[in-house]
Amino acid sequence: MNTARSGPASHRTIQTGGLFDFRLSDELLRRIDFAAWMAWALIQTFMPLDASALLYLLAAYFSGSMILRYREFMQPLATCWPMFLLPLLAFLSAIWAPSASEAVRKGMLLALTAVIGIYVARQLTARQIIFSIFAVNAAAAILSAMSPEVYNGGATGVFDQKNVLAFSMFLTVTSGVVLLLDRAVPLYFRVLALPVIPIAFWMMLQAQSATIVILSVPMSFGLAVQVLVWSNLRQIKHLRSLLVLFGIAVAAFAAMLLFGVFGFDALEALLGSVGKDSTLTGRTVLWAQAERLMEQHPWTGVGANGFWRPEVGEANSILRLFHYSAYTQFSFHNSYLENGVQFGYPGMFATAFLGVWCVYRAVRTWLMRQDLHNAYFMFLGLLIFVRSFTEIDLAGELAWAFILIYIAAARKNPQPRATAPAG
Repeated sequence: MNTARSGPASHRTIQTGGLFDFRLSDELLRRIDFAAWMAWALIQTFMPLDASALLYLLAAYFSGSMILRYREFMQPLATCWPMFLLPLLAFLSAIWAPSASEAVRKGMLLALTAVIGIYVARQLTARQIIFSIFAVNAAAAILSAMSPEVYNGGATGVFDQKNVLAFSMFLTVTSGVVLLLDRAVPLYFRVLALPVIPIAFWMMLQAQSATIVILSVPMSFGLAVQVLVWSNLRQIKHLRSLLVLFGIAVAAFAAMLLFGVFGFDALEALLGSVGKDSTLTGRTVLWAQAERLMEQHPWTGVGANGFWRPEVGEANSILRLFHYSAYTQFSFHNSYLENGVQFGYPGMFATAFLGVWCVYRAVRTWLMRQDLHNAYFMFLGLLIFVRSFTEIDLAGELAWAFILIYIAAARKNPQPRATAPAG
């Protein structure tokens, strides 16, 4: 089974052993890909548990399409090899994990997470991806505002956890800002999107997620600076470099005054401003437990899905410590420690390398072409990387944030138009 170009470059013939050869235009293929991605985003956002069969069906579509177009994806797959470190560790851990079948399944799903990120990044345009992120999460923002479900620990909206709501509202605000600043987006859509942004921001505040609140405003401000200031500075040679150096100097001087002269405690002030204590809502207790478990199994870990299990006494003790009367799925609220417990120190260091590599790739893409869309994915990758220290964004198979940081890392700048000057 293979994919071959036939006739004009705008059409492609899918050959299946001569039985069902058919010809599709590249435009139709892109529309199908976009529809599949929109369906994935909707299901992932609103029905992550109850529609797993549909998610698997869409994952099969993405992976099958990649196989059909294998010639186009051989180079991206080779370039994105760090994405397959965690699947490899999961497969290897099947040898000692409590359940070999669960370890193999986790490895397959982690590999599919990478495949989906690479496929979407290469087949859809940046504007299509950002539009889909906004459309789905804007619906979640409006529905959550209609039924916020505010508790003492923060609002949950249409989701089951406040952190999930906060991340969804962050995506709504930042992608909405991009659409407002993107001059190629029709004016009527920008007008419709405008009122959704303050609604999403209000719901983000109600969710009381410190990391999201702290980083969402700088990211939105950075996107505005990208369009209104940074893009216009390229006309003056070396002005950007001078401004960056000036900014670094001012930041270094301010840090010296605050921390060296006045003894400012930034962590306490930051946590106090968002209503958090010094334990980060008990996370430091979880992290200490994870570090102790890693010391017990330094090179192998307990295996994929080997700790958070009903029969594991230590897992149940942690749940009772956090006032759960019955077993429920839990985590260490840290991607590196979560993978470290499962795969030992190799898993922790592989996750750290993966996170740094994803951020490097996103920053590199922006440096090569400093436009609004690349700035968005750079900031998004940075946010998910920072969040991975307090959430398991880089440890969950088929996780929404995991796929998004993979998209940020796997994207490439589009080729210039034929009429544009070379370079």
